[in-house]
Amino acid sequence: MAGDTPFDYGICVGDAGAWTSALSVLGFEPEPVTQSATPAGDPLGALHNPKSGQRIRLYRREGPPPAGPAEGDVSIGIPVEGDPHEVLESLRTAASSLPFGAVEDLPKEKGLAVTVDGQRLILTSRREPFTVVHYSDGAWHEVLEFYESVLGFCFFPLPDRGNAVRTRLENALGRVDLEASPDTPARDSASTRHFRLANAKLDQAEENLPGSRHGRWVEPPRDGRAWIEGPAGEVMEVVGRPASDK
Repeated sequence: MAGDTPFDYGICVGDAGAWTSALSVLGFEPEPVTQSATPAGDPLGALHNPKSGQRIRLYRREGPPPAGPAEGDVSIGIPVEGDPHEVLESLRTAASSLPFGAVEDLPKEKGLAVTVDGQRLILTSRREPFTVVHYSDGAWHEVLEFYESVLGFCFFPLPDRGNAVRTRLENALGRVDLEASPDTPARDSASTRHFRLANAKLDQAEENLPGSRHGRWVEPPRDGRAWIEGPAGEVMEVVGRPASDK
């Protein structure tokens, strides 16, 4: 299951040891590092959560951590046991050397959001993990066109949250939300190195991505998988839908 999870991330970190300690509080366990498993290069470490199925690879970050997600970065929704605020305190204790940002209560997510060492996490008492991909509002129409015309996803519009507009990839495996806000800066010092999208139409991407202004191949499709750089410079591993679903 772990290798096929739709919730697979690569994040940029300043201290891989501290992150390993922090993620262990959230139920993640270290696993062997697969060298050159992604175009991002060799990670410093890899962890897997046997309950949620999530995998996180840790990559060295150059420079200071960003204040929060920029275009193409993701928030990682992680199910936790118990009160998310108490879990956060345990996380702070386990990784006291990491910089923690302000905490935002998210009642509708049954949890909270916090930026840790530049990477935004959502700790939730919900049972299912999820991904939120962040964009600026100025790029919103181009982003939607990319996910629809290139990758073959359709949308389930969500209520706005504050000044952010949101939609959900209705036919993706697992919950994936797209969110655009005027507060999201252009991509500079990224917190997210890569993330995974499953159930895309790779045959449609092969037809529509070449020559498109919406992105480029990082690695073209092979064995039902590809790596794409999207319209905000974000790198995603795209897994095609089964042949029976095409």
